[in-house]
Amino acid sequence: MTDLTLLQRFEREVSDGDPLQGVERGALERALHDAVRRARAAHPAIKVPPERFVSFIAERVRPGDGHALVRQLDSLEVADLYLACGCLVGDDAAGARFVERCGGAVAGVLRGLRQPDARRDEVLSLVFERLFVGSSPKIVHYRGEGQLSAWVKVVSVRLLLNQLRKAGREKLDADALLDRALDDGNEPADLQYMKGMYRREFRAAFARAVESLLPKQRNILRYQLLDAMSAQQIAKIYRVHRGTVHRWQKEIEGALFDRTRDHLQRQLDIGEDELDSIVRLIQSSWQITVSGLLRAAAGG
Repeated sequence: MTDLTLLQRFEREVSDGDPLQGVERGALERALHDAVRRARAAHPAIKVPPERFVSFIAERVRPGDGHALVRQLDSLEVADLYLACGCLVGDDAAGARFVERCGGAVAGVLRGLRQPDARRDEVLSLVFERLFVGSSPKIVHYRGEGQLSAWVKVVSVRLLLNQLRKAGREKLDADALLDRALDDGNEPADLQYMKGMYRREFRAAFARAVESLLPKQRNILRYQLLDAMSAQQIAKIYRVHRGTVHRWQKEIEGALFDRTRDHLQRQLDIGEDELDSIVRLIQSSWQITVSGLLRAAAGG
């Protein structure tokens, strides 16, 4: 890939392919070459094709003549733009580098809002999803005019404040919340009968099982059941292989029902056969039940 080809790609993005006016083309070529060099030097493990990175830059520069564009290229945070571009195209090294570079910013936000440090990975995953995943990734608004970590800090503050405000508005009585989750007219009649007979015990056991999951596990359930995200989409958020997500989902399902069974066994004075029947019915419609619980918790 030559600099001339990079320049042509840049011009195509900035001026619909017309040669830029007011600057010697060699100066713009050198500025593009230098931007790519500085970006790669800052993140040697990240592998983004130069032409893709140049297009990424071109989408963010402000319109102007050639001289103004050269000045912009010299002043941009090209290392952070390269990191953002790597995350957007799904480069694994970029995902790891994002956590390394921006984890401290998120931790600072958590402390400022008096949230537990243990939420760092959860919030980082939510921020990563918002910035780089889906049909409208918010990273399109980052122009490289300031450090990415500072920009992530702003996104984290907004995300957490929205969560806290929503939690305050939609705080529901625990029993009412679970009633909403467990009342589903689409369930099999035998499951509805079992739930009616042992409603209070089932509600308590199932709620405790869900609440006992780690924040990451609950987030994965939300992505899967409420957001209808595929394993591939979830894998992109956590920067892992799709097969890893499938394994996580099976582990979560197993933990959820093992814990529900354990809680029921401690509460109910029934035989093993009847207990197993209840658990089998729960497992037969677990997506309905879990989806209802998570939707109720989300207020939707």
